[in-house]
Amino acid sequence: IQARGRPENMRRSVRSLIDQAADPGRVECLFRFDDDDATLGENVAAVTEECHRRIVVGGERWGYVQMHRYYNQLAKLSHGAQILIWNDDTEMLTQGWDALLLAERNTLTVQMLRRDTVEHTDHTVCAIGRAFYEACGRLSEHALCDAWISTVASASGTAVERDDIVFTHHCLPAVDRNVHP
Repeated sequence: IQARGRPENMRRSVRSLIDQAADPGRVECLFRFDDDDATLGENVAAVTEECHRRIVVGGERWGYVQMHRYYNQLAKLSHGAQILIWNDDTEMLTQGWDALLLAERNTLTVQMLRRDTVEHTDHTVCAIGRAFYEACGRLSEHALCDAWISTVASASGTAVERDDIVFTHHCLPAVDRNVHP
């Protein structure tokens, strides 16, 4: 989970994952915060409250145009069979989502979840299987991580559409990428 300056959003997002999980104690949450984030203390406190298994990483601010660096850094530290791309502006709606993801035994896949406002799979939130991640050696090579991952998965025939795992995406105000590089 990558977050900046929105501790309440992050807390709500993480709580949705934990509350909807079939086995919350097995959910590993990895967080990346920028050292210059004025709300860092609040964010770390929110992490401590919500997750039993967690890794919190701070570091240099890379900005939106290098979003893939955040995700690649966290993926390298992860341990699970599935790596869920998640942000502080999303909430999980499906009870038992973790068990559903783990039911896909082939970890050389990318499972694409469904946004609640569309009838079929939305490729903006996905779970990357451990073998897929290891084969690629990274989660993404581009700041538009979801687009890069879904393109590679679709081209390689490893994409799995999961209309049964549903999330909601809260539209946050647009980021001025010139002000927040």
